[in-house]
Amino acid sequence: MKDTSLAAVITVPELFQKAQDIVGSTFKPFPVYIGAAIVCLAFCTVLAWLQHTLELRLSRYVAS
Repeated sequence: MKDTSLAAVITVPELFQKAQDIVGSTFKPFPVYIGAAIVCLAFCTVLAWLQHTLELRLSRYVAS
């Protein structure tokens, strides 16, 4: 994915830091990290869909 680097820089470290904080207080790592992974997957999926849509719209204006 092209947007994975953006997610890795902005969202993933903060998301997993918060997940680590929650695991430290609840001592239940599996559900917390699964939830964090689902949020990360949703974020990347939305960004990939937006990028794909934008590329399709811009490709109409590019001379082939």
